[in-house]
Order: sequence, then C-alpha cells, then structure tokens
Amino acid sequence: MSDYLIRPATTDDIPAIAEIHERGWHQAYGHFIAAETLAEKSAEKRHAFWRERIADAARTVLVATEGGAVMGFVYGGPVLEHDLTGGRIDDFDSELYILHCRQEAQGRGLGKRLTAELSRRFKDQGLRSLLLWAFAENQFRRFYDRLGGEIVAEGVDEGQADVAYGWRDIDALIAACEGRQA
Repeated sequence: MSDYLIRPATTDDIPAIAEIHERGWHQAYGHFIAAETLAEKSAEKRHAFWRERIADAARTVLVATEGGAVMGFVYGGPVLEHDLTGGRIDDFDSELYILHCRQEAQGRGLGKRLTAELSRRFKDQGLRSLLLWAFAENQFRRFYDRLGGEIVAEGVDEGQADVAYGWRDIDALIAACEGRQA
C-alpha cells in the first residue's frame, strides 16, 4: 500500500478534485448516465461547486496526496434529503456523499483509507452511524459490500435508481476499512 497523506482539502486542491470527480463519473457511470448529465459534471463546471463545499464548515472534504499530487478525495457531512422509494434513513447521523480516486490509485487501499478517515472524523464529532448512496448500476458497489454495508433504502437520483448503504456502527465501518474486527 502506498504512503498517502490524507488532509483537509484547500481551495488549491479544487482543480484536481474537479478533474478526479469528472473522470470518476465517466468511469463509474458513463455506461448508464445520459451524456448531457455527464457534460454537466465537467471539471470546468465543478470549480464553484467544490469551492462552496470546501468553505462549508458543516461538511468535510478530505484529499489524499502522494508525492504532492491529489490521488483521491472524499466528501461527507450531515444526512441529506433524498427521494426514497423504499426503506428508511432517519436513524443515520452522517453521510459520505462522494468518494473518487484516480484510476491508477484504485485497488491500492486508498478508498478504504479515505472512508476510514472521514468516519473517524465523524466519530470524533460524536456521530455513530454512516450511510452513503450508490447508483444501483454502479459496478463499484462491491466495494461497499466488502466493507459490510447493509442496503437500508432505495431511491432515485439523476433519474436513476440508487440504493443507500448503511453502517449503524461507525466503529464497524472503520474496522472493516482497516481489515480488522470491530
């Protein structure tokens, strides 16, 4: 596993975050999301989006760097409203909104490290559970299955079916990310 430095994002990181975000959308969702929707997620159009998120004290944006280059990021905060078609999310108190890593960093443990660090920060704030939404057709959902996520709700986002993975015990998620028992 590489020696990543995980730290809070700064406005200097916005171009790299926006680029990784755009590439992540194309890689993970390009086979089922409309081209018009993907065009709206272009890096150039996402700078203001990320500037607002980094400035928002109620939310957390972390980046992982290797040799000074941003290789991935995670973004989370309070649980957001969602169009539910089944299940419930009202017993969760934190949400991982976005997690993307550069393709060359995938499979090297970076997603787990970013997820664990965000979860630790939420735990330090007194939060006890976490959920995240993934498109039903997202081929990367296996990552959340391997971390012990339980599907707790279904919904719709960007006109696509999605599912909510939940961890009722944030310590169990951190332990799964670190490859140990809670």
